[in-house]
Amino acid sequence: MTTFGSDVLIIGAGMSGLMAAHTLTDAGKRVVVVDKGRSVGGRLGTRRIGDGQADHGAQFFTVRVPRFGARVNEWIKSNLVFEWSRGWSDGSLVETRDGHPRYAVRGGMNALARSLAEGLDVRTQIEITAVHRINDGWQVEDINGRHFTAKALIMTAPAPQSLALLDAGKVPLEAEDRAALEAIRYEPCITGMFLINGDASLPNPG
Repeated sequence: MTTFGSDVLIIGAGMSGLMAAHTLTDAGKRVVVVDKGRSVGGRLGTRRIGDGQADHGAQFFTVRVPRFGARVNEWIKSNLVFEWSRGWSDGSLVETRDGHPRYAVRGGMNALARSLAEGLDVRTQIEITAVHRINDGWQVEDINGRHFTAKALIMTAPAPQSLALLDAGKVPLEAEDRAALEAIRYEPCITGMFLINGDASLPNPG
């Protein structure tokens, strides 16, 4: 009989992984989160530039479901999160608003990830190379040959990366599920971080 190291293993310490970890921990589950990065956050990335800082991943997030909205309200009350804008300039130097709130984080987006990681078992700089089904659970292998076991597995990495891990461990998928995952496409983007010498002329909200 396999002795599992945790009830749930989560691959990825971005916002999705950390929120899932909180929900499961609150439900009394033993949860371990692993991430290949040097710190938590994933796309919640913040970098110092001059005397300030810049978010080079996600610059804001939105709320689409009431349950998440309740959590965001808690962050607002604790002064961690604020409403950044309800629209932005259309290029004509006139601020436009569409009524849909966008939220940002005081101290940079990564501050939210660090706050979410508090009290959780999060292990960084662990690059997973394969996931395997074992008995009634999962075994995950990292690049250094270490193994982690859990009764359940959550993968929050982009679909191509998650599929590669499943394929490396020869985990079968239903044809319909594989087709849906393979159909997911990601658009490339470029982030520019600029230190402006003087006042910026961008209209609100920036």
